[in-house]
Amino acid sequence: MNNRKLAILQVGIFIVGLACILRLVYLQIIQREFLTEKAESQFTKLINVSAYRGKIYDRHGEPLALSREVWDAYLVPNGIKNKPEFIRQVHAALPRYDRNRLVEKVNSTASFTWMDRQIPRDDYLRLSKLNLIGLNFVKGETRVYPNTELASHVLGYVGIDNQGLSGIEYQFDSYLKGKSGKIVLEGDPSGRQTVSGKIKRSVAAENGGDIYLTIDNYVQYMAERALKKGVQSAQADFGQIVVMDPRTGEILAMATYPDFDPNNHDNARYTTKRNRIVGDFFEPGSIFKIVTMAAALEEKIVQPNDIMYIPATMDFHGRLIREAHGRDAGESDRRTVSDILERSLNVGTTMLAIRLGEKRLFHYMELFGFGQKTGIELPAESRGLLRPVKNWSAVDVAMHSFGQGIAVTPIQITAAYSTVANRGVCVPPRIVNRFIADDGNYQKSLKIEPLPRAVSEETAEKLTEIMIQTVERGTGVPARIKGYPVAGKTGTAQKAGAFGAGYLSGLYVASFGGFFPANNPRFVIMVIVDSPKTVIYGSAVAAPIFRETALALIDHYDLKPDLEFMKSQNERDRRAAH
Repeated sequence: MNNRKLAILQVGIFIVGLACILRLVYLQIIQREFLTEKAESQFTKLINVSAYRGKIYDRHGEPLALSREVWDAYLVPNGIKNKPEFIRQVHAALPRYDRNRLVEKVNSTASFTWMDRQIPRDDYLRLSKLNLIGLNFVKGETRVYPNTELASHVLGYVGIDNQGLSGIEYQFDSYLKGKSGKIVLEGDPSGRQTVSGKIKRSVAAENGGDIYLTIDNYVQYMAERALKKGVQSAQADFGQIVVMDPRTGEILAMATYPDFDPNNHDNARYTTKRNRIVGDFFEPGSIFKIVTMAAALEEKIVQPNDIMYIPATMDFHGRLIREAHGRDAGESDRRTVSDILERSLNVGTTMLAIRLGEKRLFHYMELFGFGQKTGIELPAESRGLLRPVKNWSAVDVAMHSFGQGIAVTPIQITAAYSTVANRGVCVPPRIVNRFIADDGNYQKSLKIEPLPRAVSEETAEKLTEIMIQTVERGTGVPARIKGYPVAGKTGTAQKAGAFGAGYLSGLYVASFGGFFPANNPRFVIMVIVDSPKTVIYGSAVAAPIFRETALALIDHYDLKPDLEFMKSQNERDRRAAH
């Protein structure tokens, strides 16, 4: 063999050897885990074991979502010797279990099948005492909501495999559920399940962490009670309420009625389970007028005591603007700027918007957070609907000024009122207080940074005073509380059709938004009632819900009355009586 052929042979042998070595490295190191699991899947049965799901608490540590021990029962059908006797004993121990279903599973040709999932402790003890070969158990857990419907739209619910499907349960599913473990059941060399079906080995699960919400259990309960009472009394389709601390952005209560029981969420319709407060949007109507007023005051177009001549109707580019409430015969058109909010004057609000112009009005809408998500820690938040100025029609500056032709979410409008209450600065709403890991040593508090200032402190104070008078002597009187200054605004809006296609005849959205104590605001409350039937006005439908919730807050937090303010109220009442 000449040197050339020898060299080629040696190179060939080297390449083949190197390829074998690289293949071994690839199989034994790089693919080791994959091939091990594949081999196990051929000779054994792998079962994922869920970690213990973290708990959810309110701000005071009261449990809102817990987990309870359950057992999953599985069968190894080819290991059951006397199947009729097996069926008889299981059915005797667990009469509730469908016998025909049990017969089907026992006679299955599968090497493994679940008999039942999430068996309660008592059922597990009865079955385990039978010591039946072919019947085995895996310990697990099921989610329990001890307060049933309370805060159901906030908490959400989980599925059969303990996975979060909505609400906080979904938003923080990966944190709550931890890391799953696994168990490997014995098998024989042919890949068939052994008779015992016993655990060959297991990998421990890593438990999930706990979450503390900003929700106050008691405030949530009282808000839900007031909302339910108001919605039922008005024979409305549904309603929403939010209670927020404007200083911190913390949500103390968030509720939609009708509600549902997350322990039995399969029995509720999807539309009932949806959190409308963050996901739905609506035309706000007159509660939006505070944005137009704030913009006019900030731009120094008007002052609260300025006199304006405001007619009962106004033709604007072919659209007739009119008031929701008719005027008495001979009633003067001479009004103060404050009257625009106090009496909820559509024409007056339109006049302010015209002076502002489209661009400035749109600018303040954005500053107050409309057309964008608030960032609250809940899934499926909507941006609402705020079209850019270039897409506005000639009449939109008027219609938008009093809350028509735009769409907002309940959480957005709550945040806007919070901006006024917090003297012109919005602290974004938040519903999660802190996280605590399973070991108890790791804690993370969420830090929320305030947004850029929307209006000056001076403007916020002027607007607050107008809103106080709205409650003391204007459309918001049903929200008035003796000894406590309440700043608020009513709303009664025609209900828009699907996708903005006109308005639905005879259907309205009644609302009331406000905050108190107005001289040092601690609570913002927003109430929205959809399609009330007995009476449609926000003053009659939503304001009483606000008032009942506010009284509960006064009692719960032991808020003392403002004696000077009470004196002025008494004097005003005395003059009115004469």
